[in-house]
Amino acid sequence: MAINHQINQTLEQVAQAIFKSWFVDFEPVKAKIAALETGGSKEDALLAAMQAISGKDEAELTRLQAEQPEQYTELRATAELFPAAMQDS
Repeated sequence: MAINHQINQTLEQVAQAIFKSWFVDFEPVKAKIAALETGGSKEDALLAAMQAISGKDEAELTRLQAEQPEQYTELRATAELFPAAMQDS
């Protein structure tokens, strides 16, 4: 029972951290913007967003693509959902 409570607390903390990263701090969007501002391509911007989302560096993403292509494809699809510019609202 105590272990389940601890697991639930941990999962809640992870969910809150992801929400803050994506929807308060806009880390994937800012990563795309930064990549494009330094002369990177759209592919570079997408890679930067994938790194921001996953916490993996480029070498780790290359390994993920080779070893777990379905997970890599899912991560790429998620990164594509984030815009490459901020919009006032």
